[in-house]
Amino acid sequence: MERLSGFDATFLYSETCTVPMHTLKVGVVEVTGGDASALFERFQTTLEERLDLIAPYRLRIVDVPLGFHHPVWVRDPDFDIRRHLRRRTVAAPGTQREMDDAIAEIAAQPLPRDRPLWEMWMLEGLASGEVGFCAKVHHAVADGIASAQLLSNIMGAVEDAVQDSTALIQPEPLPTPTRLLWDAFVDHLKMIAHIPILLAKTARG
Repeated sequence: MERLSGFDATFLYSETCTVPMHTLKVGVVEVTGGDASALFERFQTTLEERLDLIAPYRLRIVDVPLGFHHPVWVRDPDFDIRRHLRRRTVAAPGTQREMDDAIAEIAAQPLPRDRPLWEMWMLEGLASGEVGFCAKVHHAVADGIASAQLLSNIMGAVEDAVQDSTALIQPEPLPTPTRLLWDAFVDHLKMIAHIPILLAKTARG
């Protein structure tokens, strides 16, 4: 369990239904052989195998009761990659304009808070025969550049070796409201105790 910084939490606090706080990464790739369903299944399987290379994508937000402190990141005990991967067929005739319209609709919808804050969409029906991919990542997880760097960890050949994930932290049950409030109270005490040090540094400055 790790508490969000005030800066990262701001992206959650400022989000509204008309102002979603996520970034998008869009790519169009050539595909050879196989139908769209087979491609999507292969995409899902490969991504799931490599997901521990981007650990933040398994973390979800848990709010502190009464807003007593910033929310915390918790490894999602109910993680299911099928809740994050989507397929969509763009409208005919499947030109750049129709793909852009589909991406705009995807971008307009805020990410659900009951799961890790990301989605990936496979866009089918392009006139070129290519397939589009749209990754949607909340700014609280990573900013635009950091999101691209995280995704680069999994964008390699299928034959690349996948990191052994057995030593990684395993998911735990979500913390209880009592645990969240207690940890928040302790964090507040630590911040108060730090004030004299902060004032001394300020005076020296």
